[in-house]
Amino acid sequence: MEPWVDYEFRKDSPIGLGYRVPMLVASPWSKGGYVNSQVFDHTSSLMFLEKFLSHKTGKQIKSEVISPWRRAICGDLTSVFRPYHGEDLKTPERLKKEKVITGIQNAKSKPAQVTPTALSKTEIDKINTYLPFSKDASTFAAVQEQGTRLACALPYQLAVDAGLNAEKTVLKLNFAAAKTAFGQQLEAAGAAFNVYTAGKYKKEAGKTWAYAVKAGDSLTDSWEITAFENGNYDLNVNGPNGFFRQFKGDAADPAIEMASVYEQSGLLKKLTGNVQLILENKENTTVEVLIKDEAYMANSKTIKIAANSKKIVTLNLQKSKGWYDFVITVAGRPNFLKHYAGHVETGEESISDPLMGGVIA
Repeated sequence: MEPWVDYEFRKDSPIGLGYRVPMLVASPWSKGGYVNSQVFDHTSSLMFLEKFLSHKTGKQIKSEVISPWRRAICGDLTSVFRPYHGEDLKTPERLKKEKVITGIQNAKSKPAQVTPTALSKTEIDKINTYLPFSKDASTFAAVQEQGTRLACALPYQLAVDAGLNAEKTVLKLNFAAAKTAFGQQLEAAGAAFNVYTAGKYKKEAGKTWAYAVKAGDSLTDSWEITAFENGNYDLNVNGPNGFFRQFKGDAADPAIEMASVYEQSGLLKKLTGNVQLILENKENTTVEVLIKDEAYMANSKTIKIAANSKKIVTLNLQKSKGWYDFVITVAGRPNFLKHYAGHVETGEESISDPLMGGVIA
């Protein structure tokens, strides 16, 4: 038996990843206040040491207590660091002992904290309803500092799409993680996906499913349409770095195949940072597809697709630096909806989500 089997499946030990917690990295090679949203866990530091020491010694060094699953899903911290190119590294000014002690002593004489007044139902509803930077937002809502930060290049190229089978009795979801060459010594990473339905599936509300796909692989799962409440499916998919998909519809979905892919250009198929939608109309009449970009306000459009034809629509994401959030519907089909959100990784540095930072309102 492999050593990691006992380590991973020990009695009463947790299975999978735990709660999300923040991590701070202080290093000359991580300076600049960059944000990194790759998935790491407690084995990531071990995997980093493996890579560092293997490179340093010229020997293959590998821990035996890290499972293949964690190696596929959790990063090795490589994406946190950037190479040194001879820049002048300025050392922060040292703390002044007397000033620090005085500050600590002065803190003792601060007035007691005032107990806050309980919020009214109206204020609570405003907090739950409006985004922090909107004009209707509550003044009591917690708000992060406005603006964006530089973001590390991440080794993700993830995709999840959905469609009905030929008989329109089953909804199929395909999960994929491409094995793209991202550069900067980054190795393509796999990802864990969480799927849930807000309604009922097989009479159970809030049903959830968990999946994991290693880099260069894909998997498919299916759900019976009749098992959803009233035959209306509604599945949501969450992945790392803001990746989100929502699929809604029923057995009367239009015969339109849709896929969201990342645009590539040139002989090397370099990722441009844009998204392309591949839309194929298998109906016998022209259909009208509506794309709503109410988040970044750059790609709302209406597309008419002739019967038995295909169109490729490019969504330019340069304004939002690769961040996207758009909804696709079809005229005359009120139950049908596909929602795509996330960030296109290109192997280059980027920025944190400008919508979350209140830069795009």
